[in-house]
Order: sequence, then structure tokens, then C-alpha cells
Amino acid sequence: MNMIKIIYLYIPVYIFLSNPVFSQSDSVYNYMIGKFRLYQNEKGKNNYYEFGNKWNLVSVNDSFFIADPNKFSYKVNINDITRISYRYGPNILKIAGISAFSGFALGFLVFGLDIRMEGGIHGFSIWKGLFGGAISACVVGSIGALIGILSSRDDRYDINGKDINTKRKELLKSLYKNKYKK
Repeated sequence: MNMIKIIYLYIPVYIFLSNPVFSQSDSVYNYMIGKFRLYQNEKGKNNYYEFGNKWNLVSVNDSFFIADPNKFSYKVNINDITRISYRYGPNILKIAGISAFSGFALGFLVFGLDIRMEGGIHGFSIWKGLFGGAISACVVGSIGALIGILSSRDDRYDINGKDINTKRKELLKSLYKNKYKK
């Protein structure tokens, strides 16, 4: 009876210890991210690939960046990646704000100056400057908003010229920052 107990103990230990152990040295990181562009060196040229789906599953291991294999057949060596940019939509507010401020400053100066036909500048009117600045801010700000609709707001990470470990760390940091947040 004692021998049977030893055999039942010996068989599982033998099964677990007799097989070779394959260790995993690389880690795989998966992220769900929105629209992005990946720039890479390809045959001496810097090409980009755009992943325009709303959500994309990407994986990064020690040497490769892999886009969602269910949607794309894209796998690139991290050494070949030069830049990655994440798209957030139109850039309306930033461009409209800068152009409206510029329009206000220009309108304030132009309309505030009291220029006469006899020649020369005869003073400065703050009220005329404020009125002119407000009008030109509206006009120039509207033009800036139209330009902002056409341009996109991107968050870019340039990782060109760095070693593979630094590229991988910066790539993972940018993916973590731009991942889908529940």
C-alpha cells in the first residue's frame, strides 16, 4: 500500500519535471488606441501607414510592433519606426483662438490710431481701438476656424535615431498615454 502512494506521488512529479521548460524572455504589451499614423524607414524611404479605424488593437514585444492581426497584416521591426502620431480630430479652437487674438491686436492698433489726411498720427483712441479690434477678431477668428476645420490635431512622437531599447520605451509610453480609457 505504501508503494502505491509513492507511485501516485512519483507520476505527477515525473511528468512536470521531465518535460523541458521553455522560458519567455520577451513581454508583449497590448493597447487599444484610436486613429494613428506610423512612420517607418522602408527601402531607404520614410513611408507612413495610417490606421484609421476608431479603435485598433496593437501589440508591442521586444522587437516588433504589430497592428491588429484580425484587421491588418502589418508587422514592423521597432528599429524601422521613425515617428508615431495620434489623431484627435480637427484643430478648430487652437487656430481660431490664435487668429482671433492676432486679429484683435492688429485691429486695435490700426483702428485706434488717429491718422489724418493732412499727414501724421494725431493720437490714439482706446475706444476706437477696442471696437476695431473686436470686429477684426471676429473676422480673422472666423477665417482661422475655417482653416482649423481642415487641419487635424495630432500628438506626435519622434523616435528617429535612437537605439531600439529607447525606441521601445518611448513607443510604449506614447501608447500608454493615448490608449483607450474606460
